[in-house]
Amino acid sequence: MFAHEKGFPKTEKDNMVQTLFTLLNIKEICDEDAYAEWKDDVDDATPGRKETIVQTLKFFEWLEAEEEEDEDEDEDDD
Repeated sequence: MFAHEKGFPKTEKDNMVQTLFTLLNIKEICDEDAYAEWKDDVDDATPGRKETIVQTLKFFEWLEAEEEEDEDEDEDDD
């Protein structure tokens, strides 16, 4: 909601929402499964949600790649 109210501000390198999602993940404040649940919740009508998803596509691609790497490492350990 905050980003929506502020007009989804961007920096030269990234946008605010992308940065927030990344920091929340790095600091382990938000569980990785929670991101996926939020993104996949088609009933969520929060204002700005679609714009947020668009602005965080790189984050979700990175998150999925990280999960695949973790799965590969788990398989190698077995």
